[in-house]
Amino acid sequence: GQFREGLHYIRGRQDLVILLIMVFVVGALVFNFGIFSSTMAVVEFGLGAHDYGFITSALAVGSISGALLVARSTRPRLSVITVGAAVIAVGGVVAAIAPTVTSFVVLYPILGLGAILTVATANSYIQSTTDESYRGRVMAIYSTVLIGGTPFGSPLCGWVANEFGPRWA
Repeated sequence: GQFREGLHYIRGRQDLVILLIMVFVVGALVFNFGIFSSTMAVVEFGLGAHDYGFITSALAVGSISGALLVARSTRPRLSVITVGAAVIAVGGVVAAIAPTVTSFVVLYPILGLGAILTVATANSYIQSTTDESYRGRVMAIYSTVLIGGTPFGSPLCGWVANEFGPRWA
């Protein structure tokens, strides 16, 4: 019953509905970094495990930068979440068209920055704007949508990488 009450509360808040849809898309399509990173490293650039480590480290640099930006924020804003989503889109496109592994490693942190900026700000926004009596339930739904979206997107990302190449994934 409490889960249904949480869903009912969310349905009454259009901002939370839109935010949860955005978070699902990010979880399903963006948080499959393992697929993007590994297929770009191995298939596109012909690299090994050592170089793959540099690629994931580059992503981590962007993620840390995004976390630091969120930490500086005085209050979470929907506009920051929208900017984060735009940064994800731009970061994904520029990394996908990077002609060399060096340019890919330099551009790939943009994707990590946008991802953390989006989900961390969304998390803060939900916590600070949700009625205290529903906060735990809404956060549980938020976590389920974010983390639960990744397994739905993984087969799609893998299929796209397999059929059309890692740059399309």
